[in-house]
Amino acid sequence: MSDSTLTGNELFSAVVLTAKPGQAAALAEIGRRFAAACRRSEPGLKSIRIHQSVDNPADFLVYETFADAAAFKAHFETAHFKGIVEPEIVPIVSRRERTTYRSL
Repeated sequence: MSDSTLTGNELFSAVVLTAKPGQAAALAEIGRRFAAACRRSEPGLKSIRIHQSVDNPADFLVYETFADAAAFKAHFETAHFKGIVEPEIVPIVSRRERTTYRSL
């Protein structure tokens, strides 16, 4: 995605996750499954990237771009959010912080 594809309505979400001890590999695998499900079934999700810290492999950053506020809201109602994030990711993380941004 380049700046020329931005409409001004997008929302950008950054989620910082820290895996509990011994859970980094599991979180990476679950994160890959979650991202694939998002890409397949969310037309309002323009991109999702999951990054793992080089310095501390327990730390992850999920960066998402949504077409608009409606797409952002719909993301939390999807079957994969309810079926992967809540039951599989939440139990294996010690930190989960989301910040949402808009373009200036």
